[in-house]
Amino acid sequence: MRYEKIKSMVLLSLACLFSISIFTTYGEDNAVRQQFRNDMNRVASFWKDNRNAHVDANQVSGIAADIETNWKDTDKEKYAMLMLRLVGPLKSKSKENQLQNDTVRQYLLTAMEEPNQVPVKLQINIATELMKSWPELDKKGKNTVLTQNELAQRRTNDALIVLRAWQNFDGLIDPNWSPEDRPKRNTVKQELAAKSKGDPKAEVAPKSRKTGQYFEQLALRKMQKRFKNQMRQFLTEVYCCEPYNTVELQSYLDENVTDIAVKERILAEINKSISIQNNN
Repeated sequence: MRYEKIKSMVLLSLACLFSISIFTTYGEDNAVRQQFRNDMNRVASFWKDNRNAHVDANQVSGIAADIETNWKDTDKEKYAMLMLRLVGPLKSKSKENQLQNDTVRQYLLTAMEEPNQVPVKLQINIATELMKSWPELDKKGKNTVLTQNELAQRRTNDALIVLRAWQNFDGLIDPNWSPEDRPKRNTVKQELAAKSKGDPKAEVAPKSRKTGQYFEQLALRKMQKRFKNQMRQFLTEVYCCEPYNTVELQSYLDENVTDIAVKERILAEINKSISIQNNN
C-alpha cells in the first residue's frame, strides 16, 4: 500500500514537471514570436514615419543595437531578417554617402557571420544588398573612393560571400524540373471538388504538391537568373579595378560555381575590360 502511494506521488510529480516544461516552452515560444513581431513592427514604423525624410546611419543605430541584443546570439535567421529590413533603405550610390554605405555593409556582414544558420533565400537578399553597397566606378571605370588596399580586402571578403550564396542557392534548383511540366489549369480545383463529393479515387495531395513544387522551382529560377546577372556585373566591376587579381577570382569561381558558361563569361568580360584599360 505504501509502495503504491509512493509510486503515485512520483508519477504525479513527473506529470507536474512535464506540464511545467510544456507550459514554459510554449510560453517562451510565444514570447519569442511576440518579441520578433515587436521588433519588425518597430522597424516598419520607423521607415513609415521617415519615408519622405533624409535618414542617415546614426538614426538607425539605436534600433540596430536592440536587434543585436535581442537576436544575434539567439536566432541568426531572425537577426538577419531584421537587419536586412532595417538597413536596406539606407543604401546610397553617391560618393558623398559612402560612409553611410560602409555602415550598411557592416550591418549586413554581421548578419552573414554564420551563413549556415541563415536560409538560402535570405542569404541571396543580403548578398544582393551587399553588392549594392559598393561605390560606383567613375566614367573611366575606375574606383576613386577606396584605396587599392581597401578595395582588395573588401573585394576578397565580399566576392566570397556572394559566390557562396550562389553555391547554396544552386543547391535549391531541381535539375530535373522542366517548364513543359506546367500543371493544367484548374487541376487542383477539380481534384478538390471530386474529393469533397466522396470520390475515393481522387488524389489531391500528391498532385497538389507537384503543382506547388512546379511554381516554387519556377520562382527559384527567376530569382536565380536575376541574381546571376547582378553577380556577374558585380564581379566584373570589382575585379576590373586595380589591383587586378583574376587568379583569386578564378579560385573562387572554381570552388563555388559549377556552371562552366557562367564562369567563362565572367572571366572573359574581366580580361577584356582589363585589356582595354591597359591599352588606353
